[in-house]
Amino acid sequence: MRKILSLLLIITCFICYSQTFKATVNSGDHLIGQIDWLRYNTDNLLVETINKSIRKYYIADNARNYNSNALHVNNISHDFPQNTEVIVTIIRPRNYWGYSDALLAKVNSGAHLIKATDWSIFNSKDIIVEELDGTNQNYFATENARMSNPNAMFVSGLDEKFNQDTWVFVYAKNADIDEAGNLNLTNTKNLIGAGNSINFSSFSQTEFGPRIRSSLDYAEGQNSKMALVMGSYYNGFKEELTLKNGRIGINNLNPISYFNLFIPYSNEKIEGISVDVQGFGTIQNKNESTYFQVRDLGALSKFPFIIKGNGNVGIGVGAPKNKLDVNGVIHSKEVKVDMDGWADYVFKENYALPTLKEVEQHIKEKGHLPNIPSEKEVVENGLSVGENQKLLLQKIEELTLYMIEQNKRIEELEKNKTN
Repeated sequence: MRKILSLLLIITCFICYSQTFKATVNSGDHLIGQIDWLRYNTDNLLVETINKSIRKYYIADNARNYNSNALHVNNISHDFPQNTEVIVTIIRPRNYWGYSDALLAKVNSGAHLIKATDWSIFNSKDIIVEELDGTNQNYFATENARMSNPNAMFVSGLDEKFNQDTWVFVYAKNADIDEAGNLNLTNTKNLIGAGNSINFSSFSQTEFGPRIRSSLDYAEGQNSKMALVMGSYYNGFKEELTLKNGRIGINNLNPISYFNLFIPYSNEKIEGISVDVQGFGTIQNKNESTYFQVRDLGALSKFPFIIKGNGNVGIGVGAPKNKLDVNGVIHSKEVKVDMDGWADYVFKENYALPTLKEVEQHIKEKGHLPNIPSEKEVVENGLSVGENQKLLLQKIEELTLYMIEQNKRIEELEKNKTN
């Protein structure tokens, strides 16, 4: 039995004290050693002299990016002279389900936990306090942090279980299931960018992966009250994402459509929905990719609307070849077409105006006006609105020149007749 207890103690100590190194206090608040300190950023440290005359606990700051053999430890130079050889032990506390990561603190000022942190986030929470080697573990209920000193947390009965100046690990309860079946998670570290996570994993390739499933009897479709709501709290709860009745609401607790985005009033510019693609391996991949599409699986035209990776948009067209392909009627009050040129060149002196005889001969041979596409070409290739307007204007201007010339000849004939 004694051997088993000794083995358990060794295992416990191994869990808490995982690595030990020799180093030197130097360059101000730095530990210098042939160690890749980047692996131990923000870890708890026990630093002591070789003869153990000085023994202090710290939280590692950051290793230098340009010199990973130097680890910054705030205020270590206040406790150890420069060039002091020390033994550094990396302290790895245990993990308890439903409790926060360990916080290194000291028992002091009677029944107080002392730590340079804002203890107010631990107010009225259940905590586990244990010595660094995992022994003398006790459960407490916190009361309130001192208003005058937020770095001190009063814990009733703490001084009865631990000696003054004892270093301890503190674990705060941050997950529990209440009587109503609610799972409550609390971010006790209150770190910027940190939150509460529920992680699921699955290694099966044939079965369904991890799922969140909830059910409510006699509630289906429009009548269902089931909802998955994610939000934040700042001056009131803000519903940021809602899944309800098979519908998705963003900033909307009761989505009225299958995707309902609500954007509140803003004095600044907003960006509603965007698709950011870092790049494509080939042009073919880009052309064949789809950013957005609406499909009617029961209709002959299965693509009422589609946006392709190359920026082409199709309405009633599944594979648009132009920036906008429409299979149907476009009804508009006005259409504006940008042109590279216009047909006013007809009125320039060097313009070779064909004779009416030449026009007549072309019509007999081709069946259409010169420079105007034939019926076959229009049916096969479609009609360019801008180019067609330009060609029609060219013919109108040519007709105008013919009429001016004809009018001159008439006036000349009338003049000769009078004489």
